[in-house]
Amino acid sequence: HFTAPRSRADQAGSVRVEVDATRARGRRAIFGVTCRQNQGGLGVGGFYLGAIDTSGYWIISRFKLATFTYSLAPGVPSLARTLARAERRSQYSSAVRPGLTNRVGLDCRGGTAPGAPVSLLLSVNGYEVSRVQDPRGLGPGPVGLWAESLDEPVEIRFDNFAVSRLGP
Repeated sequence: HFTAPRSRADQAGSVRVEVDATRARGRRAIFGVTCRQNQGGLGVGGFYLGAIDTSGYWIISRFKLATFTYSLAPGVPSLARTLARAERRSQYSSAVRPGLTNRVGLDCRGGTAPGAPVSLLLSVNGYEVSRVQDPRGLGPGPVGLWAESLDEPVEIRFDNFAVSRLGP
């Protein structure tokens, strides 16, 4: 997990975080982008994750502070609150290109203060994969990258990382 240095864009609240991600080594991995990483207060500290895995699943999750366990695998308990995830019957989103470079983006809009609603939009390779709202959202905070191995060492290559401010 990597947190980017604070920028004016992530302090503004509504941002789009995007990156080109390629699995270079390893079999099973989760990778993507994060937004709203903060220490919170009022019990709402944490961050949002928008990610895909190497088999084509996608996920949007909200992590609470000190809660870094979750799963894309159906039926596996998760301590993070999953806001949206691909249905088990659809092996993968057709927008995800397993084994190739994927452009993963997460729009984090609204929620100018902790507890205010936040709208999240996950896009993969320019296609909207999911749009959800967190009614008690996280306040503005830094953005970052996420990579996690599901079984063996993995190498994910990130390129063309971009953070842009979104309008209201």
